[in-house]
Amino acid sequence: MSANSATRVAPPDPSAARTQQKIPFLGPVALYVLLTAAVFPFFRYLLGPDSISYISIAQHYADGYWKEAINTNWSPLMSWLMAPLLWVGISGLLAAKLFCIASGILLLFTFRILVRGFGLSRFLATLTMYAVAFMTVVFALTRLGPDILVAALLLLYFAIVFRQIGRAHV
Repeated sequence: MSANSATRVAPPDPSAARTQQKIPFLGPVALYVLLTAAVFPFFRYLLGPDSISYISIAQHYADGYWKEAINTNWSPLMSWLMAPLLWVGISGLLAAKLFCIASGILLLFTFRILVRGFGLSRFLATLTMYAVAFMTVVFALTRLGPDILVAALLLLYFAIVFRQIGRAHV
C-alpha cells in the first residue's frame, strides 16, 4: 500500500447527501387534510364577492356559454379548473372549496421544493412545512379565489430560478 493511497479520501456518498435533504411531505399534507376536514363545516358557506363571480363564470363554461364566460375582470384559470366539477354536478360553492383545498396541497408540494433548496436543517425545514400547512388551511377555507394556486405556481417558479442560479455559481 503506497502512502498516496493511504491519504486518499473516499468520495462522498451521494445517498448520504440525499437523506440529509429529505424533508417530510406526507406529514404536513396529512395535517393539512385532517385540519381541513375538521374545520370545513365551520367555513362551508363562507364566500366573498369575487368567489361568486368565479363560480358564475365557471358555470357558464360548464354550460357551454362561452360568450358569456369571457370576462375582463377575473382571470379564467380558476373558472376553467372548476368547470369540470360543475359539469359533473358538484355545487359551485363546493367546487370552489375543493379547488382551494387542492391548490393548498400543490402549494405544500412547491413550498417543499423551495425549502429543500435553502439548505435549512431538517428540524427547521420540518417545522416550516408544518407551519405552512397550518396557515394554508386557514387561507384555503377563508379566501375562495386563485390566490393559493398563483402562490404555488410562483413558488415553483422561484424554486426553478434559485436552482438555476445555484448551478451557475458552482
